[in-house]
Amino acid sequence: MEAVDPGRAELPMAASSSRGYASPEALFRAQYAPLYRTLSVFCGNEEMAADAAQEAFVEAWLHWSRVRGLDRPEAWLRRVAVNRLLNRRRSLLRRARALLRLQPRALQPTEAVADPDGRLDLAAALQALPTQQRLATVLRYVDDLSLAEIAAVMGVSEGTVSQHLARGRARLRTLLEGHHE
Repeated sequence: MEAVDPGRAELPMAASSSRGYASPEALFRAQYAPLYRTLSVFCGNEEMAADAAQEAFVEAWLHWSRVRGLDRPEAWLRRVAVNRLLNRRRSLLRRARALLRLQPRALQPTEAVADPDGRLDLAAALQALPTQQRLATVLRYVDDLSLAEIAAVMGVSEGTVSQHLARGRARLRTLLEGHHE
């Protein structure tokens, strides 16, 4: 997924915001909690989620003259925040790969979906999904977005979103059924 310049994100414009956000502060009060929740579930790291949400709101404040004219400023905000998370994740992966090249033995990631007591861990199962499948799944089932809204956030077609959702559900089913055996 290609990062979007927050000052140039292409989302529908309107004469005034349909949500009635009179200021960046009003947008923050209405959208911080749902954005943070979505990002936390998506990335599995509350600190990274909070940082990405904060950065997105800073961008909204910096570009408020443009953002306030968007039909759905919360969609723009969500896209900026997701891009921030994906960029940070790519950066961390590059650093980790560099460190692993320096170590004599690489550690292998696990896909455990149960804690030591044998209880189901949905968060671990979600983290085992590939990034695009996890993002589509979280946006659909945590944020309750439509296919069109998810497609706008991810910068892909609705058909691609449907494919990510179907594959994500199938993978979750496999992971969670394996837990019951």
